[in-house]
Formats: sequence, structure tokens, C-alpha cells
Amino acid sequence: MAEKHVFGFDEFSNAFVMIGALNSPAELHGYISGKFAGGARMSHEQWVTTAVELMDTNDVPSETLKMALGNLYEATLEEFSCGDYTLTLLLPNDEASLEERIIGLSDWCRGFLEGFASAGFTENHRVSAEGAEALRDFAAITQADATGAKSNEAEEADFFQLTEYVRIVALDFFTEHNKELLSTKNINLH
Repeated sequence: MAEKHVFGFDEFSNAFVMIGALNSPAELHGYISGKFAGGARMSHEQWVTTAVELMDTNDVPSETLKMALGNLYEATLEEFSCGDYTLTLLLPNDEASLEERIIGLSDWCRGFLEGFASAGFTENHRVSAEGAEALRDFAAITQADATGAKSNEAEEADFFQLTEYVRIVALDFFTEHNKELLSTKNINLH
């Protein structure tokens, strides 16, 4: 079976521009990551419909873009559920300016919060005190002011650490709210 191609940030950005999408690929990936981290799943059709709504466009996405959205869904769920903590955030690459990368991380966190909030929590599904603090951290990241960010060693290191924090928190939320799925895969939860 051939491995499915998953669009990178630039490929999604180009496709979004072509259909006049108003939101970023980072926000879209953050949204589905938040859904997964909160324990929710969707069918392929539901995801594509939701993704198109989130892109805020009146144009109909091409079949190629719809397939890419489906591949993103599947690849992201696989990264979350494989148990080796290798989630790749869909963000601008390292060649982009630090300002663009900070905006991308801010968008990703915004999407995560929206997806996580819409995951359908019940009375039995609560967020720990540490989880609540992490959600407040994500909310603070959405307010980040990237104006004037300079790409120097110290700021690059800070950005890397912040990105790693976001990635690990998302994976921790997934572990916390998907124990049943993970236990069926015989994955060590800690």
C-alpha cells in the first residue's frame, strides 16, 4: 500500500490562497489536533465539511485539497495514537521569518482551543488543574505579539522551547482523554 502524501504548510497555504480561504493551515491543524486531544473523532466527510467551514471560503475545494485534508486527518490521528510522542505541528518552516512562525504557532493554539472546546466533554470528562493551566498558556500564546521579532539565537531558542511545550501539552491531553483508545493499542501511557 502506497504511503499517502500529506501536504506541508506551504502546500496548504497555496491551496488556501487559491480558494480564498481566510484562515491558516496552522489553525486548521490545531483544530483537528484539539478535537483528537479531547477524545473526539469524525468521519472523513464530516472532517472535510468542517475543514471547509473553518477555512471560511465560498469556493469549493478541489478533489486534491479534499484528499489532502483527509490525509492530514489520518496522519495527525496516527501521530497522536502511535505512542512515541512524535506529533508534528503544521507550522511555517524554519526558512520563514520568526514573526511568521510566531503567528503560525498563535494560529495553531487558537485552533487547538476551539477544537478541544468542541470535543464534547461530559460531566465525567474533566480537565486537570495542570491541563487548565496549559489551556490558559495556549490562550496567552494566541495573543502573542510577533511584531519586531528578530531571528537571533536567543529568540530562536525561546520559540523552539515554546513550540515543544505546545507539542508536548497537546500529546499529554491526547493521552489523558484517549486512554481507552491507547489501551487497545497496548501503548504504555507513562
